[in-house]
Amino acid sequence: MHPLEVQFQQARELLRAGRAAEAEVVLRRLQKRAPNEPLTQSQLARALAKQGRAVEARFFAERAGASKHPDAVEEAAYALGELGDASGTIVLLERAVALNPMQASALCALSIWLESVRRTDEAREMILRAHAAAPNDPGITANAAMILADTWSLEEGLELLRSARDKSPNASSLQYALAYFANFSDRLSAEEVSGEHRRHAELLAARAPAAEPIRCPGVEDAERPLRVGLLSPDLRETAAARFLEAIVREHDPSSVRYVLYPLTNQRDPMSERLRGWSAGWSEAALQSDARAIAAIRADAIDVLVDLCGLARGFRAGILLGRAAPVQVTYLGYPNTTALRNVDVRLVDSITDPPGAEAFCTERLVRMDPCFLCFSPSMAAADIPPHAPARDGPATFGSFNHLTKITPTVLELWTAIMKRVPDARLIVKAPALASAGVRERFTSAAAASGWADRLELLPPISDLAEHHHAYHRVDIALDTFPYHGTTTTCDALFMGVPVISLQGDRHAARVGASLLSAAGVPELVAHTPVEYVENAVALAGSATRRREYHATLRARMAASPLGDARGFARRFESALRSIWRGAIAGTFGLTPG
Repeated sequence: MHPLEVQFQQARELLRAGRAAEAEVVLRRLQKRAPNEPLTQSQLARALAKQGRAVEARFFAERAGASKHPDAVEEAAYALGELGDASGTIVLLERAVALNPMQASALCALSIWLESVRRTDEAREMILRAHAAAPNDPGITANAAMILADTWSLEEGLELLRSARDKSPNASSLQYALAYFANFSDRLSAEEVSGEHRRHAELLAARAPAAEPIRCPGVEDAERPLRVGLLSPDLRETAAARFLEAIVREHDPSSVRYVLYPLTNQRDPMSERLRGWSAGWSEAALQSDARAIAAIRADAIDVLVDLCGLARGFRAGILLGRAAPVQVTYLGYPNTTALRNVDVRLVDSITDPPGAEAFCTERLVRMDPCFLCFSPSMAAADIPPHAPARDGPATFGSFNHLTKITPTVLELWTAIMKRVPDARLIVKAPALASAGVRERFTSAAAASGWADRLELLPPISDLAEHHHAYHRVDIALDTFPYHGTTTTCDALFMGVPVISLQGDRHAARVGASLLSAAGVPELVAHTPVEYVENAVALAGSATRRREYHATLRARMAASPLGDARGFARRFESALRSIWRGAIAGTFGLTPG
């Protein structure tokens, strides 16, 4: 290999390792030797972008992007992506694809970016082109499955993944996607879903380096204030932040001191509020796994709480490397991580009753009566709840992600719509920005005979408008087997009762936990027949609906689901109990 090629590969390795400043040094030397080489320009743009030097990064990205080298154009697009420039990234990826229509990596990246700006139909077209160009590429297949699922073709995506796994059984990207999307399927048992998670964890563990020894807590540490790290991609205005806010805002600094570790560099006013309520904010987790682990250990974190699970953006390497003596998973994911070195999962006795241990590898710690506490957004707080119900036809609604609307859900909704022939159903979901998705969903409703009473709403970016939309819904219908969480709490806060069907796994029992905590357990069905009957009965009683609309917000605020301070104390108590258990050896913790 030519010496210049050796240096170029060295720079790329440094970039992959998160050592952008060192990569820049190497690339600057190469750039002096060949100032107009587009590949060097594109890699330099990426190194600068990773260091936040936007003006310099754009300078080199523009030059590389103007070349006729498809690889350089693609890499320049990634530099703009690092800077958060979605439109510029898409333009360059489209140029790379125009230069080489079979460039599978560019097609795949283009599909992801198009999806991010809700150009969903184009995203689907691009990922299917990428898969056709590289049918044996596990990463592209995994992304194809993701976009198929996001465009209401979940089972098609799962079948694609299973076929690919038969050819590449050790591809962790395929197994991750199978584990993640198995949560949504109504065709898989709880045991099968758990099995997919365990297989994913086994693949990761086989490749992960052994964790370096870490000091385990001693008896003298049992009662001192705990340093607790919160590791999350949602330290900003997201659905998950609605459940994190009470924990941080109402914490007792004499008991716990929170250090926040964001997993993205996106910031907003919620980020600033969380930062102001915490003892520390560190961007250590934006580095490589090894550097993140070293930084978290240097921060002397006692308990690291992972708030992501296997949701998109997760960092399994940090947990596998034992960044803290005790590691807990909570909130962001409805299933086991199955990861080695994740010691505890925080749940409650409704979401995970005795026996649920069979479906997870972590020790379950139950925070009864509910493992969640909801803080409404400031936009919602300024909007009055639903007006009193009027006599006349009821309007059902679902504002959940469309992937959660399974064939089982459609069958139940069809039964309800047949029993209440004058009812309407409003469905609002991000995927409905897609004309193709709207057509597929409408066709399914037409086949069941109620498309003329269906109204589809595209996503609403304005939070106030989103909450106003609940005024159009009399009764919310939960999904199955993956319940809503934020959507259920939003509905209750806006005075809209939610009918939920309790199932046999955490994801299918969250609705039951929320409704029970809010003081309305009568809205929880235990069989599909009961789900239909509950919905039909409530649709037929304007008096009951009127009572819910008038009282739900106040009942929720007075319940455990709305008791922020009480929940913060229970959360801290759970962490203290886990910490004492670690000291006593209850959890069998080891350094790695």
